[in-house]
Amino acid sequence: MHSGKFHGNACKMAASLCWPTNLVLSYEDVKNIATLNKTEGKLHLAKCLQWKSKIIEDDRFLRNTIQLEYLYDVIQFCATKGFPWSQISSVCLLAKEFLERCIGVTQTEAVNIFRDLVVQNSENIKESILKSFTTYIFSTFMHHFQLYQFVLTEAREEFLVKADVEIEPPGEILSLHTAKPKHIWDYEQKLQEITEGELLRQEELRKQKEALVGKEETTYAKKFEEKGENASLTREVLEQIIAEAAQSQCQRVEKLLQVKVEEKHEGLNFYLEKTSLPRPVELGPPPRTRQPPNHSAKSRLSTKTKASAKSTQSKTSKKAVK
Repeated sequence: MHSGKFHGNACKMAASLCWPTNLVLSYEDVKNIATLNKTEGKLHLAKCLQWKSKIIEDDRFLRNTIQLEYLYDVIQFCATKGFPWSQISSVCLLAKEFLERCIGVTQTEAVNIFRDLVVQNSENIKESILKSFTTYIFSTFMHHFQLYQFVLTEAREEFLVKADVEIEPPGEILSLHTAKPKHIWDYEQKLQEITEGELLRQEELRKQKEALVGKEETTYAKKFEEKGENASLTREVLEQIIAEAAQSQCQRVEKLLQVKVEEKHEGLNFYLEKTSLPRPVELGPPPRTRQPPNHSAKSRLSTKTKASAKSTQSKTSKKAVK
């Protein structure tokens, strides 16, 4: 049953043995293959067989790789045994023809083929060399005969991966003179992220302050209208309105102070975050930060005098109301 299967595939596999029909290995070729290291020796043998180097490197050419390995091992065996270079060339041609004729036959037929080839080459190859080579063939090739037949006659299953890949064409190509080293670009991107976060937070705090001021003014007007409509403006009503206004004003000022403190605190945090970024040496030292204006003693005294005058004026107004 195996014989019929192998014979059926033999003609299909004949093309896989793409050796030149008139292969001749010269004295120098055999010597180079045997003396070079394994990789270079196999490459030289492939060149003699008129094969491209990709046959050795590509897994898709597994059969060719096995054939190359088979011939290379024969040459190495002969060289190790000390056979003359001219005899090694003849043995290599015998081994090549034997492998070609063994494809798709039974092991018994392979033995008969080998015997016939030995008889045909008995005049070209010494008897001692033929005996040694026969022992080698039966301990290697014949020992793994079924494996050789399977690999050289059975087609391998193709393992192909198909995947849809999206290709995005490059966007606008910038000129090279505007390009920056990657570490500088990374630094500027991080700095920009911090700056954008700072501006966003400043906008949120500004809206909070505006909301507090607008809400307070609306509350004042509403309370005054309610008091004016429901009661006459007596002394008690005015005192109550003033007390509520003062309390509301204190609450508003307290909330505004909280927002301002938060604004200063977060501004400092953003500043520290910026300065803690490792600045590339190529950009030089960081620019000086703008310091808050220093008021002179005269200016501070003038400010205190104005505040004192406002306080006195406020007290006088309260006495007049009483």
